[in-house]
Amino acid sequence: MRDALRHAALAGVLGTGAALAGTPLVVGALFGGWPVLLPVLGVLVAAVSALAVVLDRAAGPRAEGSAGRGTAVGVLGTLAVVVLAAVAIAADLDAVLPVPLRYAAAGLPYAVVAALQWRGPVRVVTALAVAVAVAAVAVPAAVDGSRRHAEEQVRAEVGTTAHPWVTDVDGLRQGTPQATGSDLVWTPYRPADGALEPELWLSRGDGPAPGTGAPVADPCAAPEVLTPAGYQPVGSCTPAGQDRWLRTAGTWRELLTRDGATWVGVTTTSGAPRAQLDEALDRARPMTDDEYDAWLDEVLDGVLPPPG
Repeated sequence: MRDALRHAALAGVLGTGAALAGTPLVVGALFGGWPVLLPVLGVLVAAVSALAVVLDRAAGPRAEGSAGRGTAVGVLGTLAVVVLAAVAIAADLDAVLPVPLRYAAAGLPYAVVAALQWRGPVRVVTALAVAVAVAAVAVPAAVDGSRRHAEEQVRAEVGTTAHPWVTDVDGLRQGTPQATGSDLVWTPYRPADGALEPELWLSRGDGPAPGTGAPVADPCAAPEVLTPAGYQPVGSCTPAGQDRWLRTAGTWRELLTRDGATWVGVTTTSGAPRAQLDEALDRARPMTDDEYDAWLDEVLDGVLPPPG
């Protein structure tokens, strides 16, 4: 085992030295494009492979085919370093690792290839370490990529990935929150006994407004109110308590508040008493994760492809 560890360590030193000597050549060749880069990489791989063959004959396994093993260390080690360097640059990891650690890390692929050439515990332990390292990187990346893809699909179909807001009003039954293709989501509430009134619409939104134009801290400065029937000119607007406003627009009335950057409102065209609007806002909250997942399943049924 001592000979195997020495061989792997020396291969790592060879890889670090190759990175120190080859990086300026590769960086310079990048300015000439592929016609210059490919020959430079070819010469670099050939030179490192030749040194790896010498190293293998001096410290590698005592068996036939040392030239093949040395060439494998040079070729596979160099290609692995090039690929890992490209990935690190794309992920902006090169800005995280100090320069000495970057060159030291370049020796790892050479050491791994050398260690895998030894039979017994060294090969087994090295293979397991490589598998664990690949899984530690690939699994989180795959999970994150899947999550991002799902968010992009939800944003494309719903308009926002934010949880809709819901509430609890005595005597009213919640309907299915309605996506608008923007950051605004309406949640309807109708009488549980089947009556036509009162009908309330709970809304949440993160975008400009309320109303049109630039974001405003005072909803009374907005020229329009967004209702379930579209934008309506503001008829009246009065403060209705701490961070709460009452606005009218034609036949619509809206009691509005805010939660940080989120605007939450209750809109109605019926004769719903003010106390009922206050009750709806007082009990308003974002959907829980379980409620949100169930809503997405309902809204996106038949729109998104089945998983897998």
